[in-house]
Amino acid sequence: CGLGSVGFRVLEELAGLDEQVFAIEYDADCEFLDRARQLGAEVLIGDARAEELLRKLNVARARAVIVATDNDLANLEIAMDVREIRADVPIVLRLFDQRLASKVQKTLGFEVSLSTSRLAAPLFAAAALDPSVVGAHRVGGEVQAVLEIEIASGGGLQGLTVSEVMGTHRLTVLAVRARAGDWQPQPPVATRLSAGD
Repeated sequence: CGLGSVGFRVLEELAGLDEQVFAIEYDADCEFLDRARQLGAEVLIGDARAEELLRKLNVARARAVIVATDNDLANLEIAMDVREIRADVPIVLRLFDQRLASKVQKTLGFEVSLSTSRLAAPLFAAAALDPSVVGAHRVGGEVQAVLEIEIASGGGLQGLTVSEVMGTHRLTVLAVRARAGDWQPQPPVATRLSAGD
């Protein structure tokens, strides 16, 4: 629900995972409507707070519902309507106010209630401190940073295996890309790192 910049980016990710996506957008002039349709999404124009639209999109059989408008009260209302239609569907709810997000998650039992500012804050802070940071996530109370590091010739990581990097430096290697090659996700632990990787 909601095809603004956040909603559309989520739709892009889901389409990239070959998920069937249905969207409701209030603004008939929304800049992302055509692009969403090109990605294979079925798009309805209307107010997602109208329960009949939710039913028309068959929320009763949805794998999950993502509520990502830019209005906290509208998002809460939509989520509650979804919950009335189907009590067990996972709901991902975008809220700007982190205190409200925490209370909603505890009180109303929505599986996920996210403040976009809280999600973005670790990335902004980490990126400001180190330009190699490409992502940051909060796990429990800890910030986990994702970095893209080039293995320097004669550096401390050159010649080590993925296993040695993980054990010695307490890093998790998510992927390796040889100097001119493609990314190799979850590389074998015996993979040896070379300068330029």
